Amino acid sequence: MLFSFSGMHEVSVFAEDNAENQSTLENIKFYIDLDKPILEKLPRKINSNLISINAQDLHSGIKNIFWKKSIDKNWINSNLIELEDGQYSIDILVQDNAGNEILESF
Repeated sequence: MLFSFSGMHEVSVFAEDNAENQSTLENIKFYIDLDKPILEKLPRKINSNLISINAQDLHSGIKNIFWKKSIDKNWINSNLIELEDGQYSIDILVQDNAGNEILESF
């Protein structure tokens, strides 16, 4: 089964074995999230060295917010970026609870 849009879905299912025994018809409702999280285009500056990353996901919620200086290899799992004075290029990775993600650089 393929789903082309996010949201509530409902399917009806039943089973039949080789002896033609049948189960009752069951209706199953579930939610599909195919959409990437939404990252604010400009992180919010809290003070001179602290920046807040704000993201939202309208379907499954935010699982992780990671960031790193573009020249670094290690990601930091936090929505707060603390930097010393200077100019930086920052990579931000946001993941939702359904496994969708978005990667942005600032």
